[in-house]
Amino acid sequence: MRGRSGVSTVIGAAIFVAIVFMIVIPLLIFMQRSSEIYQLEALRAYRREVEKLNQDLDVHVSLKLSSKTPVFIVENKGAMMINISSICYTSTDVSQPANCYETKIRVPQALVRIIDFSHYDPSFTLKDGELYFFKLVSDKGRIYQGREVMNSSNPPYNLLVEVSNMKYDRRYVVSVSVADLYGVDVGCVYDSETKDCKLNAVQELYTYTWNQNNTFSFRAFPGNYTIEVERYYWNVDHWELEEKVFARSILLKDNSVVQVGEKHEPAKPIDLNKYLNFTILVPGVQMTSENDLTFNVSVIVRLIQDKNVTENLRDAVISLEVIKRTGCTGVAVSPKKQVIEMLKPGQTAAVTFNIDVQGIGDLGAVVYLKATLDSAVGERTGEGYSGISRTTAVSICKLSNTTMVMYSFLGESGCGSCLTNCEGDCKNYCASHNYTYVGYVCVLVDAFPPKCRCMCIFESPTGVIPRCGIP
Repeated sequence: MRGRSGVSTVIGAAIFVAIVFMIVIPLLIFMQRSSEIYQLEALRAYRREVEKLNQDLDVHVSLKLSSKTPVFIVENKGAMMINISSICYTSTDVSQPANCYETKIRVPQALVRIIDFSHYDPSFTLKDGELYFFKLVSDKGRIYQGREVMNSSNPPYNLLVEVSNMKYDRRYVVSVSVADLYGVDVGCVYDSETKDCKLNAVQELYTYTWNQNNTFSFRAFPGNYTIEVERYYWNVDHWELEEKVFARSILLKDNSVVQVGEKHEPAKPIDLNKYLNFTILVPGVQMTSENDLTFNVSVIVRLIQDKNVTENLRDAVISLEVIKRTGCTGVAVSPKKQVIEMLKPGQTAAVTFNIDVQGIGDLGAVVYLKATLDSAVGERTGEGYSGISRTTAVSICKLSNTTMVMYSFLGESGCGSCLTNCEGDCKNYCASHNYTYVGYVCVLVDAFPPKCRCMCIFESPTGVIPRCGIP
């Protein structure tokens, strides 16, 4: 019995070992293999999620103006290549379902791609009054929404061009134009005058002060644009280009500000002896047949435009006075002073005075006038200006009436009959001439035999004779 008991124990142990090797160990191996498969799949899923999270696609929706179709500006900002698998859009038109188009577009890392939506739906156009929402889907399942809500003519972004220290008395022209972006004209600029979107827009400004600052505002869709700032000056009768101040391209994908700076121009005092034209304008000779005469005198003031003239003149007081007179009893000037409120470089101003001359003699008169810049203030420096003056002489001519006398012998007879016959003959003789008849005189000439001389008096054909004062 003991022998049989030992054999049973050995057989049971063998059976137990066999069961362990046949069931438990494979089960352990299976569990270990399942765990490895689970860990591998979990790692793969983790990697897919990491790749998905590492995808960074910047999507902007713009407008292709020629066809009014949307264009995508896509930039891969992530660490790996992104494959776009579909393009979808919806609109505010609830009767139209969402639409998606399959595609295979590879966007390498750190590159920009242009996607023309018309390649997928050639008949699609943006309708006026509707809004459109676009999105791209990657092969990893990530959805990238376009940042812009699209419409046909209302750009979403503001492009500000700030120009500082603009030069005085210039015309600045700022233009924004659509530029080629990878072979496609992407974007447009809103024109406020025509209320439409165009390939370019222009704004202008004339500068009235020194170092003027101004902001030119444009509205545009995302795209590549060329910004130019040009400065013009007035040349006789037209604006001529002086300098292209700024030219640069910009990829617009958000509200942007472009700053353009001119050189600051400091103020400095003006040399009026060099840059101020100061002139008395009056005819040098005045004619009158009266004893009194009134005439006008203009004082012309021009501030020359030059790079050394960097401020305006304010409250310029101009006076006119008589410094000498001959051949008359008196001269009065009114008003005695005139004020020019503002005089800018390149600008001409005129003030007028009345001159009243009394008691002009028969030989004419001379009046000596002096115009003076009594005072003016520099607008930027506060500098006081004065002392510029000019003088001139005016000759006044007195017009005197003249007559013409004609003599003729009309007969030879005795004294008594001479005077009697000469009276009528002289009158008829004088009236027969083609002159304005004034009168006649019959004179007996004491000769042998006695003669009658007729003197005719006519108005002179020249009318008057001027007698002028000589300065």
